[in-house]
Amino acid sequence: MPVALIYVAYTERLMWFSILLSFTARICAPLNIIRDHGFLSMIVAKGAITGLGSSLPLVILIIWVYGQFKASKRLP
Repeated sequence: MPVALIYVAYTERLMWFSILLSFTARICAPLNIIRDHGFLSMIVAKGAITGLGSSLPLVILIIWVYGQFKASKRLP
C-alpha cells in the first residue's frame, strides 16, 4: 500500500510524503513488540498499525489533493 501511495503522489510532494510514511513506520514498528510482550491485544495492535501505517498517509494524501483541486479552481 505505501508504494502505491507514493506512486500516485506528485513529484513536488513526494519528499514530504515519504517523510510521512517513514514517520508512521517508526511509530508502528514497536507495536508488534508491545503486543508480543502482552501489553496490547492483537486487535488493537493490528488496528493501530493499519490506521497509522496505511490509512493516515492515505487520508493526508486525499486532503492534499483536495486542497490543490480547490486552489486550482480559484485560479482564472
